[in-house]
Amino acid sequence: MNDSGRYSPQAHLLRCHLSAFVPLVIHEYVLGQRVLRFPRHDLAQVIAAHGDAILYRSPGRTAQAVSALVEALATMAFVPGGVDFLGLHFEVPPQQALAVLEEQQLLQSMPQVRPSTPPDPKLSKAAQTGRTGDLPSPTFQEIYQRASLWAPSEES
Repeated sequence: MNDSGRYSPQAHLLRCHLSAFVPLVIHEYVLGQRVLRFPRHDLAQVIAAHGDAILYRSPGRTAQAVSALVEALATMAFVPGGVDFLGLHFEVPPQQALAVLEEQQLLQSMPQVRPSTPPDPKLSKAAQTGRTGDLPSPTFQEIYQRASLWAPSEES
């Protein structure tokens, strides 16, 4: 976004593309036409290596990079709270996301949620793991179940 609050022509075009294609990919995941996988290091590598090609056309690289971005945003939409990018928000309702994850049997293969920062050697073992006593970290299924309690009802 520039000083006047507007997006550059390249960013505007990307926003239009994402607003059309990310929901389509999410819909394909929900229908089972695509297999949802976690983690997606392959997409991160493509986006990191060809990020410039997302905003500035580059023959042979732009399509690959934008496709990876679309796939990554659609995948992140299944995480509680969804994902924001360029002022767009993509989110799959928690109940629907949990159903897709269960159907594709991803819940069992997902690791338990852990802090992403490296542990501080000065902290105790319990403080490093974010655990007190023998309480396990929540699973993705537990997170989705909790998130569904916060979801606004359709009646309101």
